[in-house]
Amino acid sequence: MLNGLNFSWHWSPITLIGLVILCLLYAGGIRFARKHNAHATLKGYRVMAFIAAILVLAIVLLTPLDTIARTQLFAAHMVQAIALTTLCAPLLLAACPDWLLQPLIDQPIVRHILQALTQPLVASIIFNFAFLIWHAPSLYNYALRNGTLYHHSPSAGPVARGIPGECRAGSGVHVRPVRAHVRRHVLRLHRDGVRGR
Repeated sequence: MLNGLNFSWHWSPITLIGLVILCLLYAGGIRFARKHNAHATLKGYRVMAFIAAILVLAIVLLTPLDTIARTQLFAAHMVQAIALTTLCAPLLLAACPDWLLQPLIDQPIVRHILQALTQPLVASIIFNFAFLIWHAPSLYNYALRNGTLYHHSPSAGPVARGIPGECRAGSGVHVRPVRAHVRRHVLRLHRDGVRGR
């Protein structure tokens, strides 16, 4: 089954630079926030979530999986897309404590943009539009021929496709992960289901 697959490593400079910039932004943001907020504590699971997100990004975009996805198997490309949207985006959000994001969210223009983009209907439209456009045959085939474009889209994937669906700006004060909403709805459905018996 694996015969004939190209297992060569793809060291994309754009991806490497993007990962380094992401790490520097995270470390710099934490340092800046701690400097201005003496009570800011960073729990270990948040650092582990960030490291896991970086590792998943590196595995998906720098290993032979990427070569196979670009040149041979569309299924491998879909594994990349699913890993970016369902693993990386939530892990990056879990890595960011409230005190890290709050100064950015407190900016009026950012708050309004987040409130608009993270409405469930809007986030769903953004996610599906980005996903469908990226997989339109002519654009997808062009991106396959142009490696830089191919790597530019997945690196923006968590932002364009995953994060709007993973977060919600609540009344302009906090960005809460969708898992709290899901947990609440699952518990309510379970409670209503038990009552219905």
